[in-house]
Amino acid sequence: MNKTVLIGLDGATWSILDPLMAEGHMPFLRKFLSKAFRADLLSTPNPLTPPAWVSMVTGRSPGNHGVFDFIRSEARNGNIYFTLYNSTDILCETVWSMASRQGHKVIHLNFPMMAPPQPVDGYVIPSMVQWRHLKRNIHPKSLYDKIAAIPDFQADQWALTYCEANEAMRHRALFPDEEEEKAWVVKNLQRDKQWFIILKYLMEHDPADLTAIVFDGVDKLLHPYWRLVDPNTAVDRLPDWEKRLRGQVLEYFLQLDSYIRDIVHLAGDDAHIIMASDHGFGPARYVFHVNVLLERLGYLGWREVHHATVKKHNHEWSFASLDWSKTTAYAGTPSSNGINIRMPNRQDDNGAAYEAFRARLREQLLEYRDPVTGEQIVTRAITREEAFPGGAMPQAPDLTVTLSDHSFVSVINEEPIVLHRPEINGTHRPEGIFALGGPGVRSGANPDPFSILDVAPTLLYCLGVPIPKELEGRVPVEAWEESYLQTHRIGDQDTAAFSASERAESPFSDEEEKAIWAQLQTLGYVE
Repeated sequence: MNKTVLIGLDGATWSILDPLMAEGHMPFLRKFLSKAFRADLLSTPNPLTPPAWVSMVTGRSPGNHGVFDFIRSEARNGNIYFTLYNSTDILCETVWSMASRQGHKVIHLNFPMMAPPQPVDGYVIPSMVQWRHLKRNIHPKSLYDKIAAIPDFQADQWALTYCEANEAMRHRALFPDEEEEKAWVVKNLQRDKQWFIILKYLMEHDPADLTAIVFDGVDKLLHPYWRLVDPNTAVDRLPDWEKRLRGQVLEYFLQLDSYIRDIVHLAGDDAHIIMASDHGFGPARYVFHVNVLLERLGYLGWREVHHATVKKHNHEWSFASLDWSKTTAYAGTPSSNGINIRMPNRQDDNGAAYEAFRARLREQLLEYRDPVTGEQIVTRAITREEAFPGGAMPQAPDLTVTLSDHSFVSVINEEPIVLHRPEINGTHRPEGIFALGGPGVRSGANPDPFSILDVAPTLLYCLGVPIPKELEGRVPVEAWEESYLQTHRIGDQDTAAFSASERAESPFSDEEEKAIWAQLQTLGYVE
């Protein structure tokens, strides 16, 4: 049985990595890929961090695993209440549990939606957990003291605190300057370094059969600084301060390359290495105020105040100020790109009225054109039955939209409906990355993309673990030498072993949720 390592690169795309490798900024990755198998990796229908990473580590689509966004909503007493998804919302088994119950030790670090951690034979540190709350969101508890004792580890650089997240958002939005922009890049350099320090310590002192980590600085830097690394950017025409900032961003990728190198070396020559991203990236050209359009179409009403206060547990959060008595369709969060329909009797007449309402709304969204350019803004609007089939489908948005530039929608009440950005930002794209190296792997590139659902069965295959039939992905046989496939048969088993009683019950505290919401606001996923 070979060691297996998953290196997750949040938001990585070949359209950025290939030019960086060609320019010498990621020399090890270029060397690794010369002997590896690579492909595009298609994300979930809405290419977003939570549903995509959960799909990657469960091999199940969102309609089956039940996570659609960072935030979930619940209707109570005529109002909508919002709270955060967490690991207790995942409705199926993870690859961590599958490997662990088959006798394999597991380490997984910085994976979204993994808090509170589910017990495995090994070590777990979820993403988006604050240091002061780590003891109650780490597995096992004894790992906390080990981390704190690592000589090079610095807790104050490891995660954004609530105050830092708010301050970063405030300064970068209102007072952008070179020093503030540079500080954001440096912060992500430091954070990824701390995650690597933890992983290196565990791989050296107590290695596992399945080791996995997510480096999320790629996403956090491509959102604001896409234009600086876009191969279509004329670098010589950038202002001097942006050239210097670009140098800082390139330093991040050079550092990331060194971490990938060291992880591969620590794993050993006989290890299988998988690199994958939850989604890709591309340019965002405009802001689409979808709720303002829905108001114009007669589906939504606003309250008198510009922003309403939405109660979330003991907190008050600024959110879209909707008059629910006048609202039949609305977008709840930017990150979901989803339209929710409010029809209390949607099953009357066998759902005919609901289906007609949704079909007309879909048609109107697709018909809308930018008043300035005449461009079609919503290029796709798919029903939840199309996008998210499965037992959790009723929790999904009624329609999921794709914009022409793949931006996230905006849910706030601001004019104009289509706001052209003064400078190009980065936004998610469906095409992420997949790379596989190790014994029995062919070198080359697949012309067709793999699915993000293929990663979990591939990990299990590398471990020699039976693959549950419930998994919706496949082992990409194109990536393997025929002789290896002959001696390492792809097996399966009847069913995954999972029950709700195995899941941890403790949710985030109010303080923890407040800190996480602040991080989401910093990244633009919450308005």
